[in-house]
Amino acid sequence: MEKEAQIQAKSIIHFTIPKFAMPKMRHLLLGLFGVCVIAAILWYMAPYLRNFFAGNIPAISAEFTEKDLTANVGDEFNISMQIAGKAVAFELYLNYDGDIVEYLRDTESNSGFTQVTTGYFIDPLIEEVTDSEDPNSTQKQLHLLIVSQTGQLDAIQFNLAFKALKVGATDFTKDEKSMIAGKNQDGSATYFELPPPAVLFTNVTVVEAEISPTTIPTFTPTPTPSPEPDATLTPTPTITPAATITPTPTVTPTPDPLAKRGDVKLVMNIKLQGVTRKPADAYIRFPAKVILSATNDQYKKEANIIFDAQDNGQWEGKWEIADVPLDLTYTVFIKGQKHLMKKICDANPKEEISGQYTCNEGAVKLVAGENRLDMSNIYLLAGDIPVQDGIINAVDVVYVRNNFGSLSSEKVTRGDLNLDGIVDTQDMVLMLKALEFKYDED
Repeated sequence: MEKEAQIQAKSIIHFTIPKFAMPKMRHLLLGLFGVCVIAAILWYMAPYLRNFFAGNIPAISAEFTEKDLTANVGDEFNISMQIAGKAVAFELYLNYDGDIVEYLRDTESNSGFTQVTTGYFIDPLIEEVTDSEDPNSTQKQLHLLIVSQTGQLDAIQFNLAFKALKVGATDFTKDEKSMIAGKNQDGSATYFELPPPAVLFTNVTVVEAEISPTTIPTFTPTPTPSPEPDATLTPTPTITPAATITPTPTVTPTPDPLAKRGDVKLVMNIKLQGVTRKPADAYIRFPAKVILSATNDQYKKEANIIFDAQDNGQWEGKWEIADVPLDLTYTVFIKGQKHLMKKICDANPKEEISGQYTCNEGAVKLVAGENRLDMSNIYLLAGDIPVQDGIINAVDVVYVRNNFGSLSSEKVTRGDLNLDGIVDTQDMVLMLKALEFKYDED
């Protein structure tokens, strides 16, 4: 009996405490390798996962510090803006009622722009006020372009100074063209859209200043005696002269300015801003759009011309045109692939300072055969880089600023303005100089 109990106890122990097989070393190594692979994948994907879960939250934003302001007539006041994020440049188009307030740049101040964060931005590259295209509108627009020297601060603030003109109210709203440039969450350069005008705005109400009442003395007027009327005078009758007979003039027939025509060849010499000598072989051919336009648009021709670099720093291009009217006067327009369009009215224009040559009516006369147009005493101003839009703005400035030191073919093609094979501070200096003019001439 006792023996059966021992056997039963052994059976119970046998079934309640099973035996486990020891894992093989090969399985342990495979498991450890799998864990390492998964960890490596998660580490590699971490930046992308952060950007994915961040969604469309902008890295840079801007807002007005106050939504409502009140000012007295004649007072000066500030509109303040805060920028969150490492902004490299800010191009602001601000709309307001110019009948109620005025920007102080238009009056006694040299600039209406001041920084709370001192020295973060250089002086405004563009600071101008324009009227509305609607002649019946009192709306005005402030165009401000500011560029940072470092782009390293996470929060900055600046003020715009205005003066209250008369009682009323006006909204300050940003135009849809406004943009901020900086770096995205992955460190790449990009542009950020600002909130719509319904969100990004501030309101200013202008009221009369309170005036303390004063006692005004009352005066009793002294009556003025009425003069005695003079006797009635009889007017002298006017003698009408006899009509003069005007002889009928002889009509002289007007010659047709389009009648005399011929084949012409234009040999054009130009100079590019910042290029003082013949560049490396990779840059010795310069494509440009050239337009030949007669006064009153009686004749117009356009072509893409290749200008070849010369040893003296000039560029020469040739254009053969058939059947050109020879009795008209012409204007020549030239636009380089990184340049503002230049309007030229003379066959030999000159300027002492780059960009100062301007003209109104074309005075270029053409003859059949070769016509030399020596435009090498003026400069094509650089800065409107591809994709061109006829203006030097924040897009152009920030592209050059963000690619300092770049030698890549794509970036040099766009941002190298002096054709030395690198995007650097020399290119920025040229662009800042051209910003004084900034628009295509037409």
